[in-house]
Amino acid sequence: AILTADASVKTLTDLRGKRMAAAKFTTNYWLFEFFAKRAGLELAKMDIQSSEVSGIITLFMAGRVDTAHLWEPALTDVELKAPGRFRRLEYDREWTALTGRRINPYIAVAAHESWVKENAALVPRLFATYKDAERFAAQHPDEAARIIARGTKIPAEVIRQVMDKDRMRIRVAWASELGDDIKAVFEAAREAGVLDQVPDSAIIYRP
Repeated sequence: AILTADASVKTLTDLRGKRMAAAKFTTNYWLFEFFAKRAGLELAKMDIQSSEVSGIITLFMAGRVDTAHLWEPALTDVELKAPGRFRRLEYDREWTALTGRRINPYIAVAAHESWVKENAALVPRLFATYKDAERFAAQHPDEAARIIARGTKIPAEVIRQVMDKDRMRIRVAWASELGDDIKAVFEAAREAGVLDQVPDSAIIYRP
């Protein structure tokens, strides 16, 4: 999402001519590129400074840029530190309208084919571990937030609020169940110029 205090920014095209801090080397940024191009925003007409997340926040809070391209949990963290000061432009909600797909499964567990062949018996156990984590987080959100906080050094309050907003909930499924959704992500990556071509469907693991 885009975070800003600029009241004139209501749509992606309103970013034209604005200064923005973003992590241009991330999946989140190329997804922004996809939505921006679909909206008719020419990124060349923006002043985009690339940085990692902490640098983005520093540039934004210091007023050296007009907008910040951030994702959870950094979005909620900034909002809690400066309540009411900024607002979000959440373009990612257009995913279904643009692609016809309900799910955007761009976060996944990846493994080399050789490892999968050598460790076939571990794959269902790994899947079961993630399913257990999904169930635990749903049933014990406060404790799950504390566990995540210890591992990431992100305040538990931030993690808990993000979970409440349903923006960082764990949803575990076999990739083969989401084949069309994964293809839509690959096609968006090709359109954004990240991929030269959509990978063959054989890249998707089938249990």
